[in-house]
Amino acid sequence: MSFIEKRNKERIFHIFNQLEKVDLNLINLFNQHSIKVVDDVATSCADLNKDINEVLRLYPEIINMGDKIEIKSILQFYYDCIDKLTDFVRHVEQFHKLHDDYFDKMVEFIENREDLIQNKYKPIATQELIAFYDKSTREALDSILEAKFTNKEHEFFTFGSLEQEIKKIARAAGADLVSILSAESLKDSKVVHPFELLEDAQSVISFAIAYSGNTLRRSMIPGVEGYEEFLNKHFQRFLNVNKELLEYLGSKKYKTVNFKEIQKVADYKDELEADELRILDLNRIYLADGNPITTQHRFFINSIITDVKLLPDK
Repeated sequence: MSFIEKRNKERIFHIFNQLEKVDLNLINLFNQHSIKVVDDVATSCADLNKDINEVLRLYPEIINMGDKIEIKSILQFYYDCIDKLTDFVRHVEQFHKLHDDYFDKMVEFIENREDLIQNKYKPIATQELIAFYDKSTREALDSILEAKFTNKEHEFFTFGSLEQEIKKIARAAGADLVSILSAESLKDSKVVHPFELLEDAQSVISFAIAYSGNTLRRSMIPGVEGYEEFLNKHFQRFLNVNKELLEYLGSKKYKTVNFKEIQKVADYKDELEADELRILDLNRIYLADGNPITTQHRFFINSIITDVKLLPDK
């Protein structure tokens, strides 16, 4: 199981566990047999929809068929639950009155969650997924897995190339720009000195977080408008990318060293930024979200030096 798949699976089931509290709250609301709870039901429905959308964002990285079936079964239950909650709100708005049986049916549906998932939704999800993954696709996946098991190196645990996995993790964590270069190509550069920090360095993974230069100039002074946004939004995103990459590489037993002291990255030098972006192959035209880079953009930049030999971008 790849690092991303494992992480996303944990996050998905954490969300599902948290939804049990939403279920209990809805049961309590419907047990009141009152249309006065409609606003609370609508709020719970909106929260539920938000959580399900997050699961859907994480779901594409799940490869294991058993996990896919289990997740899809639970999703099917909540699709129907959201549909029923929406129907409840609509009926209250239209008729301003509901029979007691309506409330009882809602409680019964939610209380039977596990039984419905196992005996109704799981067979449907199983049939859909097995039909989707035809024989030739399964054979292709089997051959990939066999090759992975034969390969005794670290890449055993990845389902794409290691370079793709690294960039995917960085972007998912919030990086706007990512590059991979060989340590050898940077040994004489003026921005990164890989062999001084890691004797057996092979590769340098660089990433950048973009933010508004105008906001930065106003916000570097505590108390000035925009300071909290700068500190919490942009820099925390930067720290998150660094953390996710170090965790991933560490999970594969690779050596890693941060080029910069991470907490001091904010002490940037404007005049060095352009050179750093160019030398680290981060001088792009567009950000990860598709927006063009302008002269107003500034960047938090860092590089992680590692002993794994990666295919460089250039």
